[in-house]
Amino acid sequence: MKSFLTSLTKLAAIAAVLLGVNDAYAAKNRVINGCEIKPQASCRNMDLSGQNLVNAKLDGADLSGANLSGAKLNGAKLQGANLKDAVLTGAKLHNANLMAAILRQASLEEADLTGAKLVSANLQYANLRRTNLTGVKATAADLYGADLTDANLTRANFKSSNLTRAVLAGSLQKNTKLVDVVWDSPDDPGQDVFSLSADGFANNSPIPKANTCGGVSPALRWTRVPEGTKAFAMLVEDLDFTYGGTALPYGNWGIFNLPGQVTNLGEGASTGLPVGTQEAVNDTIFAAAYSGRPYQDAFGYNAPCPPVFGEKHRFKFTLWALSISLPSDAFDYAWKDFYSDPFPYTWVMSRVLEGTDPKYPNLSAFVLGKASIIGTVAR
Repeated sequence: MKSFLTSLTKLAAIAAVLLGVNDAYAAKNRVINGCEIKPQASCRNMDLSGQNLVNAKLDGADLSGANLSGAKLNGAKLQGANLKDAVLTGAKLHNANLMAAILRQASLEEADLTGAKLVSANLQYANLRRTNLTGVKATAADLYGADLTDANLTRANFKSSNLTRAVLAGSLQKNTKLVDVVWDSPDDPGQDVFSLSADGFANNSPIPKANTCGGVSPALRWTRVPEGTKAFAMLVEDLDFTYGGTALPYGNWGIFNLPGQVTNLGEGASTGLPVGTQEAVNDTIFAAAYSGRPYQDAFGYNAPCPPVFGEKHRFKFTLWALSISLPSDAFDYAWKDFYSDPFPYTWVMSRVLEGTDPKYPNLSAFVLGKASIIGTVAR
């Protein structure tokens, strides 16, 4: 009888997992796409999208660059985990423990972190657009440069957190929820936010036809420039470009050493930039390489234009405020890299300025602020 009851218990446990009832068990003792679900796991760049990881114990795990979009991580233990550059779009993280976790440049767009612990977490430049942060405990967290546009911050506690240069929907727009949020100071933290805007389109809205598919550069302006700014660098990139099924952000335009006193560029300014401004090579360099055209052809504003009819792409305009003017070869593209590492990001700009490119000097120490806006294009 005892043996029968034991077997019955095991069958019940299996049935519970299959029915999604025993979520705690579902996240234990599993290997998913090469990732063993356990503390200190090594799961760098692995695909865990949509997985049921409720109550998973992943403290100290290396999940940098991993795809966790849509994953269920409610109650997960991720204390001290490395989630740098991880994709957690739409993930469920109710009451997850992310204390001291590294989420630098991670994408948490539209994720649900209700009640999560983010104490002392590193969220520098993280994408938290439309993220539900209701009731999160994020004391002493570092959100330098993080994008919190349209995030729900109801009852969130950011006491003693670093919100320097965080994007709060352009100085706290009406749809940004800040009910009962605890700040270190009662002063509005959004008043010093470095913001970028376009005259012809709002954030996440269509770019005018005049500025796409063979058109001219759009009119751009920026406000609340960080004190001490000597120069700006700007990058326009296609966030939805793919090559061989692999996402590969495609650079449409890059400029640097735009004088620090400049606060706007008129429509079509790419053909007459302010004195001293320099251009970085854009990703038409790939076509130039295969067609035999000279390297010098890959400069200037390559108007956003999805390569396939019917596709809708997002194009991100990013502006960095710098405390120095950069050397003229700061973003030079090396042909040897093209041939030795097929289709690398020729746009080293963002990686150089944010200290994530091993081939080029780290210039992140000179970045005073970062602002961005996204426009869409559909052919």
